Amino acid sequence: MTHQKKPQVLTWPAIGETITIPGAGDFVVQKPCSNAHYGHWYCITHGEHFVSQFQKDIHIHRGAHKLVWCCNEHGLEVSENWV
Repeated sequence: MTHQKKPQVLTWPAIGETITIPGAGDFVVQKPCSNAHYGHWYCITHGEHFVSQFQKDIHIHRGAHKLVWCCNEHGLEVSENWV
């Protein structure tokens, strides 16, 4: 029996969409600020935070994931260029 790898499928929330993060509350997704160094990635699909790009890359290697950037200053952000 051969195992088929699930393809990587990435999606992003829309600007203005409200996302609930358990234990943290509701956040409205906004356009990104100019500071991309102070924050981390969050997988909305699986409810997981990633403190490094490497952790995020391993997580999204297979399967479907809806990602958002968590800016430490402004909350959830997404770029129109990611879609």
